[in-house]
Amino acid sequence: MTIPAMPKTLELRQEIDIALQIWKELLEDKAIDYAYVTGSAVKPWDSMIDYVPEISDVDLHLKFTTDTRYMFTDLQEVSEMTQYYETRFYEQIPEAIHLPRFQLVHLNPNLRNDQFTPPYRKDIRVLFGHPKIPPMDDEAQIRSVDRQLLQGLDEIIDKLPDMLIDRNGYQLWIPLRRLNWRISPSVIRLLSQKVEQPSLLWANNRTGTYRQAIELGYDKIAELFKQYYLRCWDLFQSDMQDTRIYFEIFTTIAELFENIRAEISTV
Repeated sequence: MTIPAMPKTLELRQEIDIALQIWKELLEDKAIDYAYVTGSAVKPWDSMIDYVPEISDVDLHLKFTTDTRYMFTDLQEVSEMTQYYETRFYEQIPEAIHLPRFQLVHLNPNLRNDQFTPPYRKDIRVLFGHPKIPPMDDEAQIRSVDRQLLQGLDEIIDKLPDMLIDRNGYQLWIPLRRLNWRISPSVIRLLSQKVEQPSLLWANNRTGTYRQAIELGYDKIAELFKQYYLRCWDLFQSDMQDTRIYFEIFTTIAELFENIRAEISTV
């Protein structure tokens, strides 16, 4: 089944580019060796599941000059930075479709983490500095780590009703944010059990992941994966308020994770 094309591609790309330039202004004079961007915000968009405003993060990876436990420790500084970002953004695009939502990733501890899979150099967008990308792990090691990280799906499925029972409308954004980052990685980690080079899966956009899931015989998982992001577009167009859409999304998440759990037990 064909997935609809991305709407307003040029406008959304412009908003992301301006947002990145503002964050570059904010971070260049900090004690940061380099910064780069990964993820759906900078990958090709072949269909509307490849980027969803509000739902999709702009993943900004920061390598600090010194190894500190936290990226930022001054609350006033953080307040000023976040307000500067929002103010400058709307000064430049008053009628923006969205304010790109950033996720800052502290690279220093990740570079010491055996479960961290670094990107390929060609798959990142450098914001500033000269990134030092460590070599990719052995493919068998990536496959093994992916399998281990899928073990946590059981607890998520069991806890989901309690996470949702006392929330309505925009309050449901909190649990969705906690789960959203797991959707694409969980599908990729299942697919990695079936391919010779699992490291290449992480370079795919979501349309590519959807197509590869179908090629590997995971039609049901592919359909749930697609429906998740299509319904997230509906949620965005409801101003992130529609309780009914939220629960349709959470039902899709539960079914997706249950199918992944069943499939990984057979691989």
